[in-house]
Formats: sequence, structure tokens, C-alpha cells
Amino acid sequence: MTLRDKRFGSVGACPRRSSGLIPDVLIGIPHRPFLPPTLPRFYNPNVGYKSFGKRCSLRLKHYDYSSSRPIHVIIGTYRRRPYLTNRLLVGKLVSQLRTLAEECGVAIYAYCFMPDHLHLLFSPAVGCDAVRFVQLFKGKSTRVFWTSGGEGKLWQRGFYDHILRKEEDLAEVARYILDNPVRNGLAKKASDYPYGGSFVFDIR
Repeated sequence: MTLRDKRFGSVGACPRRSSGLIPDVLIGIPHRPFLPPTLPRFYNPNVGYKSFGKRCSLRLKHYDYSSSRPIHVIIGTYRRRPYLTNRLLVGKLVSQLRTLAEECGVAIYAYCFMPDHLHLLFSPAVGCDAVRFVQLFKGKSTRVFWTSGGEGKLWQRGFYDHILRKEEDLAEVARYILDNPVRNGLAKKASDYPYGGSFVFDIR
């Protein structure tokens, strides 16, 4: 899989990602319960992923979440339910994510909707730090969930996060996220998976 930055050169947005609703290719596929993902090689044991199931602060001590440094966030669905296999819902959530990112000036380098959790790789913006952006998306996407026929909660409390270190390659982390469906047996290659993409990189 090749990633090209859409913001530079003549490479444009991937047309398959820019069209309306996403095909419902995952309906009927048994979902796997959400567990903390296998830790990638860029995982920092001194930072870690934070549990979204505990009643504690989401913020890392002494870290400025308004920093523009890219962050990898993982948000689980409520009670690990496979809500994110519904093509109409995921299509609307992708549209909501794009709209919110544009409104907040946040760069979404990669997103991947797995059956019961969501991966996001993004850079916060001035006036919209990482925690605020996640809160806004969870609130707005839950309303989309309700208007699409869902009831109750869409997301678990909190989230996991990993702040990228300076030596970590952004494109490599994006590839790792977009390859999640391949590692989980949901697609043969990342570009075939209709629930993942990027608003910055062109996926080849």
C-alpha cells in the first residue's frame, strides 16, 4: 500500500473514498470482541494506551494535549457491540468526521472503523486539542447514531491514545492503522477495506 499526501503535487483524493455511503460488505461477518490491540513496534511503554473503561482522567500528566503532535486514538463501542458493521451508519460517521475535521482544522491522517472500535490518527488544531476533538466527535456521532435508528450509547467512556514520538514516521503509523482489517482477516489488502481511509493521504 502506498500513501501519498493529497495536499501536495497533483495527487487528488481517492475517488472511492469520496463517494457517498460505504458498501455493507461486513454484514454477516462474525465480529471479534474489542480488546486492546496488539501493540505495534512504535508503542512506547512509558506512555501507553489508556483504558476507556475506568473513571479517571483521560489526560496524561504533564502532556499538553493542545500540541500539534500527531496522536493515535482508539475509541471502543459501548459494551463492544458491533455497531460499526452497518454500512449506512459508517457512511454517515465518515461524513461527520470529515465535516468536524474541516470545521476544527484537524488533519485526519488515517481512520479505520473496525466492527467494535475506531482508530483515528490526527493532529490537533489551535482551539481544538485532542481530547476536545474526540469529545466533539463522540457527541456528534452519537446523535447520528440516534437519527439512524440506534438507541442508547454508541461509544464506551474514554479512549486509548498514543502520542507519536518525533522519531516515528507518520506514514508508517497510518499504514499500520489501515492494515488492521488485513491483520484481523476482514480484507486481503487495506485498500479493499471500505471502512478505512484518510483525508490527507491518497491510498494506493
